[in-house]
Amino acid sequence: MNALYFLLLLIAITSAAPVQTPLLSGKQLDWTDAECFANADGHGNNTVCIQQVFSPVVDSAIFPSVIDNQFCGYMQITNGANPVKLFFWVVLSERDPTVDPVVLWTNGGPGSSSVAYGMFGQWGPYIVDKPQGPTTGVRFKRNPNYMTEKMTWVFLEHPTGTGYSKGSPIVEDSFAAARNVIQFIDKLFKNTKFKYKGKDLSLDGRDFHIAGESYAGHYLPAIGNILVMTKKAATYNLKSFLLGNGCMDESLMGQAIENLLCGTAPLALTSSPGKTPPAGTRQSRCSMMGSWRSLCASAITNCRTEPDDAKRRAYCNNVFKDCNDAEGFGWAKAFQTDPYDATRDMEYEDRDTAFYEGSFAKFMNDQARRTRFGVGKGRKWEASSDLPYQPFVTSGDFFRNFIPELQTILTAGIDFMIFAGDQDLACPETLTRLQALNTAWVEADPVFGSKYKKWRSCEALGELNYNHISLPGSGPYASYIKAGHLNYVRVFGAGHMINENKAPEAKDLFERWILNRSSFSECNAGPP
Repeated sequence: MNALYFLLLLIAITSAAPVQTPLLSGKQLDWTDAECFANADGHGNNTVCIQQVFSPVVDSAIFPSVIDNQFCGYMQITNGANPVKLFFWVVLSERDPTVDPVVLWTNGGPGSSSVAYGMFGQWGPYIVDKPQGPTTGVRFKRNPNYMTEKMTWVFLEHPTGTGYSKGSPIVEDSFAAARNVIQFIDKLFKNTKFKYKGKDLSLDGRDFHIAGESYAGHYLPAIGNILVMTKKAATYNLKSFLLGNGCMDESLMGQAIENLLCGTAPLALTSSPGKTPPAGTRQSRCSMMGSWRSLCASAITNCRTEPDDAKRRAYCNNVFKDCNDAEGFGWAKAFQTDPYDATRDMEYEDRDTAFYEGSFAKFMNDQARRTRFGVGKGRKWEASSDLPYQPFVTSGDFFRNFIPELQTILTAGIDFMIFAGDQDLACPETLTRLQALNTAWVEADPVFGSKYKKWRSCEALGELNYNHISLPGSGPYASYIKAGHLNYVRVFGAGHMINENKAPEAKDLFERWILNRSSFSECNAGPP
């Protein structure tokens, strides 16, 4: 077995304490057997832990040939009897990992695996060849639109209880999760080296971007807010955020769904064969949206404002029941439509879920494979885990408004792209637009006084007046509105995960933003 190692050094809490020289273990280690020893100041809580990270190069079920630029394993975040250990997977840039930018990717959920849905589902060099019918096997295929040609990607499974990540406590809100992520980032850049082509490679100093989708609409603003408030953004050379079909404010969802499905150009919905709803169903449901939205708004308000903690948690647990009809999942069920892509029926989503919960989970839980990944024995891997999900619901984090944190990031001068596939019902493009319209940050504009006023003026001009993005030799695949540090992008014909059916466009969008952000022009709102 070819072992690839990284060094993890926990810096002494006492600033005057000397830092111990990092050591490299030659043994195959699990965190349960890691070699840890006291730092030079003698305090037991200041330790150096050496953990082996295994490369999956020997896994012929995934990779047809030996590779040397992928690493995976745990990063220990906390101390204690059952410390938090976040699992991650690094794919180094093929062009030049010594200088190319680094992207940290997180899926949503909470509890969705970034390895399953991010690495092997969307962005990695090899992705799952999803079956079209029942299967007991898992096959991979080369991804022609993989993202690591010119940038290094780090796929992080968080919060605790997601994927292979483990330890306690199980966090119950995005700010606690964000603090763990920032500890991970700090250790990744400052105390980690990868054995690559015979040399020790550090990722520190590269341009850094943080990206995610769906519930990352909570994660990313929370992470960015803490980095800004603690003045650490520059420490990690943070350049931007990229958020896809993200939900930052659940209270805007009902209005977004009504705009999407009951407006002047309502989104077409694909139903499962033989399960098309009766004629008039859309009109009937649209006529009920006012009362459904009112019920949902009341439920969210109670969850957000009830002073008694026990009562508030009970209110929060009931929000989805009271909001179901007004939101995308209720509509998807009524029309038997895939909630993540209205061009597909519910049977597609059912097959997808069955595959990840069945064949793929069995694949990831194979003990020999877990050993190759540096995981060893432990909690069962799941593509979507309830372990972190329910605490986020009960705590009310699900229904918290994270637009204020977005405003903090923009005011600090950090670029933020919010993009959305316009076929999504779960976190629709209309929600992304409403969230942008409700964002007000401090950034001067010579004509409109502020960039957020300019953004709103540009949005009011309508789709035909927005800037557009095209691939060579084809028509526009997206429109966008950029004012200052905020860029909103609508990807035509894409669903919740934009590269499932718009993969070349997704790659182009990410490479434009990360490698050539100046190619995005400021919107032209005309006179104020």
